[in-house]
Amino acid sequence: MRILILSLLITFLTLPAIAQNQVEYPVVKIKGEYMIIGQKPYKVIGACESFEEGDSVTFTADPITCEQVTAFNVTRLTKCELECLENLELPPDPE
Repeated sequence: MRILILSLLITFLTLPAIAQNQVEYPVVKIKGEYMIIGQKPYKVIGACESFEEGDSVTFTADPITCEQVTAFNVTRLTKCELECLENLELPPDPE
């Protein structure tokens, strides 16, 4: 029974990537509520459990043209809602 539930969970989390033939991107940097995934910055919307630098993620939509996207963490089988940002680096440290 546990194997069936685990298989269904993996299928559910990876189905968007399989259906859209998505590429995996590395989580390069995490700084507070901001992440750089691949070469693009994102702002976290809500809670992103278990996302760590070095993890691999896929997206539900094109990460280049998006306003908001769901990232699926392939490494840890979790998901996160992100807002796509225009700038190419994380915000500066608060003083």
